[in-house]
Amino acid sequence: MSALSNASDRNTVPRRTVYRFGNFELRSESGELFRDGARVRVQEQSLQVLLTLLENPGGVVSRDQLRERLWPQGTYVDFEHSLNAAVKRLRAALEDDADSPRYVETLPKRGYRFIATISTEGTSETEGVARTKGSPISPPAVAAEPAIVPRHVHRWGILAAVIVAGLLATFWFALSPRFLRHAQAAQKSVAVIPFINVGNDHSVDYLAVGIPDELATSLSYASGIVVRPFAVTGNYVPFALDPKKAGRDLRADAILAGDFRREGQQLEVNLQVIDTDSGQTSYRDHFTVNATDELVLRNRLAEISSNRLARMLGSPAASGSGTRPQDSEAYGLFLRSLSVPHDGTQNLYAIAMLERSVERDPNYAPSWLELAARYHLNAQYFGGGERALLSSEQAAERARQLDPQLIGAAGLFIMTQAERGRMAEAYHAAADVVRRRPDSGFAHFAMSYVLRYAGLLEESARECDQALRLDPHDYRIRSCAITFEMLGRYDRGRVFASLDPDSDSGIWRFIYLDLDQGRTSEARQLLARHSGAWPARLLAAYLDKAPPEQLAELSRRAEVVTAALIDSEEYYYNARCQAYTQNLEAALRQLRFAIKANYCSYPSMDSDPLLANIRGLSEFKELRKAGIACRETFRSQMAEH
Repeated sequence: MSALSNASDRNTVPRRTVYRFGNFELRSESGELFRDGARVRVQEQSLQVLLTLLENPGGVVSRDQLRERLWPQGTYVDFEHSLNAAVKRLRAALEDDADSPRYVETLPKRGYRFIATISTEGTSETEGVARTKGSPISPPAVAAEPAIVPRHVHRWGILAAVIVAGLLATFWFALSPRFLRHAQAAQKSVAVIPFINVGNDHSVDYLAVGIPDELATSLSYASGIVVRPFAVTGNYVPFALDPKKAGRDLRADAILAGDFRREGQQLEVNLQVIDTDSGQTSYRDHFTVNATDELVLRNRLAEISSNRLARMLGSPAASGSGTRPQDSEAYGLFLRSLSVPHDGTQNLYAIAMLERSVERDPNYAPSWLELAARYHLNAQYFGGGERALLSSEQAAERARQLDPQLIGAAGLFIMTQAERGRMAEAYHAAADVVRRRPDSGFAHFAMSYVLRYAGLLEESARECDQALRLDPHDYRIRSCAITFEMLGRYDRGRVFASLDPDSDSGIWRFIYLDLDQGRTSEARQLLARHSGAWPARLLAAYLDKAPPEQLAELSRRAEVVTAALIDSEEYYYNARCQAYTQNLEAALRQLRFAIKANYCSYPSMDSDPLLANIRGLSEFKELRKAGIACRETFRSQMAEH
């Protein structure tokens, strides 16, 4: 049996059991949680925590036990932060209180205990198969329930808001038949998942991320192929992989997986492509290289993916191979940085590694791109401030100059420029990447991003639609929901929000869509599941009819927090929140800041339901004129391109 088709016995999960407690019901077979018959969205990590507690009613479940269940040995993750976040989200889903728990009790320094009465229905089964190391990989003979474990592995493809612990979960949504008829231009999609170290040498564990990252990067240059962002596929630990279910979860036509082992000075690598419709292997490869020279490994992987793999996946031609690393030590530092967690201290450690890497080899674009993403994370979340942000912009621009077809570099540069209000630079870069890569859905999304900030909403909507046609399952384009929300096309906005329904960002989109349509009850339920950024706290308190002094303090805090962010769109959304919650002076201030930062806000400000409370004010009329002028300035900059 292969490493891909076996399940570690510590990952076996009881199935066909229904657990009932309070007004909740958990169906373990489908992994669905219901409250009073209505499905409750809950992330995979939180679901696994709940299932573990329910399997041990009244007993103490230690944090180490949960580590084993959620993150098997060899998984790279900031365990303490990730488990705390998973438990917090579980309590939010259960509407539980850590201080006065009804369901999940915390036992300091010991773990957790489920304290409510539980009734069960059905039979429990455990299907555990010992993992066999070192065997060639092959498709599973029997499709088993996959052990899907969210990982803390990031490879640029999204902005920093989705890098934090436990943010990504498996998801699925169904497009309407009408839309599917318009999605015929969609390309073949492949998900490259982490490889398995089946040897005993753990000094090469970082290759579990490094090998698939290189394969994904090389494949991204092949036309006609969409490579799923590693921030999503990295959530899969490929034990007992069910290719059909993984294909649905990852929205991929094929899965590229494999294993490796180091024996002495030799590194042996096996890889295969599994068709997600049939569950059968459509391609298999095997090679051995010198384990001490990572450049040889990289070149072998690049040759396989850009030639044999690309042709097998239906690519008519490769559009290029990007820059090549020239220094083995520099490339090794880059590979190792990919597996470093993204919490504050570890992120700085990765930055130091990448700074050494680009110093030794200044012409390798992916190293600059990873460094840009790490700097951006430090600026946005860990107090790096303006200096870190400037470093991120410079690194992203360096990557873009070295390799104009590296979509991740272009996307990071374009979005950062738009968020900073540098609209001409953002538009020219977006136009260039769309010209170079018209087949890339993400390139069209980057253009839609710029146009949205400029207030050209119909034009932004067309680019969003094109992005979705080219890749109907890319969660990164979820913020196109904002464009359609501003146009009042709420159903269409929900299509994009549904690309990532369980992350904080996805939940945030649904909250505003519900508020726009007067669905306050639904918005309140979603706010209970949100992690609680300051505008969300203000909205929740307002809907719960908090006293005026509490609302005033939350309004002030929301302004302070927004001022520390780099994204001009945050001002506009805070203005909406402030206006809706009757903090009119704060709303006008935030809207003024947005327009001054070149987030034009027009014409959305004319029809935005949440701005209704300030539209009759004289100050609003002046802001409207400024918004129109902002948009016209951008139009003139477009004409100069």
